[in-house]
Amino acid sequence: MDHSFTFGLSETIAHFNFDFNVPQFLIGRTTASGFDQNQLVALAFSHVIHGGLQFAGEFYGETQLNKATPGFTSSLWAVTYTVIPRPVIDGGFEAGPTSGGPHRMHISAQLTPLRISTPDIDESLRVLPNLRQPIPFSQLNS
Repeated sequence: MDHSFTFGLSETIAHFNFDFNVPQFLIGRTTASGFDQNQLVALAFSHVIHGGLQFAGEFYGETQLNKATPGFTSSLWAVTYTVIPRPVIDGGFEAGPTSGGPHRMHISAQLTPLRISTPDIDESLRVLPNLRQPIPFSQLNS
């Protein structure tokens, strides 16, 4: 059985949204009793460039889990554009400067046509900056 415990802080400073997260992982061993453990440290930020165009970045890394799973550092960079009123187009790339993490740069893009959310779900699942504005359930039929 695996466990994770997360400490997180969020703050907006000078129109930049910052999120700082430190999860502690306890990963159950498959061949012996007990747990392997490691930590992840992540600092993410986002900022509106103009209108619906936003930029986001994140620096993160994990400590060594065990002899077979080394620690690593990485970074993630993204641009999002909110098409009024609901679709969001976003894309980004991730590059890992150390071994053990993402070894190569990879690029992603997606279109999110609709996002249904409630404040309770959004708050409990929030790890990265909220780049997409949630649509209140009461407004879906309007």
